[in-house]
Amino acid sequence: MSFYIDLLSLEVDIEGYLKRKIGYSEWDIKWDLGICRENDKNYIILSRKNDLGSYEVLEKVELTDELKPVEWINISLRKYLLQ
Repeated sequence: MSFYIDLLSLEVDIEGYLKRKIGYSEWDIKWDLGICRENDKNYIILSRKNDLGSYEVLEKVELTDELKPVEWINISLRKYLLQ
């Protein structure tokens, strides 16, 4: 159970960072972030709302000990905010 609490805490921390970085109103209507588990691996997924109103996965990265989530988010945001 502690493992899932740690993942949820990480997701909340990353979402909080994103809200501060791009602004809550922008985050609230256009972006989503989640952590999912597939085949015994955990992934962080960054999505953005498309013109049809559904969320499109922009980036999906495996959550490893080496991954620095905030750094990954900053790189991803630069990539998609500059388009």
